[in-house]
Amino acid sequence: MGNMFSTRWIGVATRLDTERVPALDMAHLRRIGALAPGAVVDLSWTDARGARLGTIRTRMHATGDALTVTAGDMTERFTLASDPCNFGGSRLYVTCPGCDHRRRVLWGVAMVFRCRQCHDLAYTSTREEPPDRARRRLAKLYARLGTAPDPQSGIPPKPPGMYWSTYRGIVAQLRDEHARQVEIMRDYLDRHALAPPG
Repeated sequence: MGNMFSTRWIGVATRLDTERVPALDMAHLRRIGALAPGAVVDLSWTDARGARLGTIRTRMHATGDALTVTAGDMTERFTLASDPCNFGGSRLYVTCPGCDHRRRVLWGVAMVFRCRQCHDLAYTSTREEPPDRARRRLAKLYARLGTAPDPQSGIPPKPPGMYWSTYRGIVAQLRDEHARQVEIMRDYLDRHALAPPG
């Protein structure tokens, strides 16, 4: 049992995790066009059941080096920077106002957006049991093929526009992950098996 200053108290996690708060992910914002000069975009977050949790508005400055975020009555301006990538293009970062470090993602706790370290957030995956982490890895691979895991359907067909070499690589990873998941489940059940009665 942790003490009152630890991240667990009476067996219950006391730190928020990243899946419970909205994220400002620079890569995602760039993909949806929110970082084009002058762009104004409304974003909403939902929980696992699809219920809407909140809405924010982002406004990219015409200069392309600052982003204004409005959440409820709070408005904050964030400075952006970029680094060139090895094979062309650039990677965008936002400066966290809490620590002045460049980050790819800021997290909104009570709609105050700061980096994970400033908010002392835990990654959700670090709290998962091995079978849950295995299911998450499997779901990510299926998502790359445009579908959800379905044991009855087998390996999904190649999505249109995907290179065959990419598809074959994902299929190989899926097969490896399925085999690994069986081993993880066996190991987990062995370790958590109930002791036989007296």
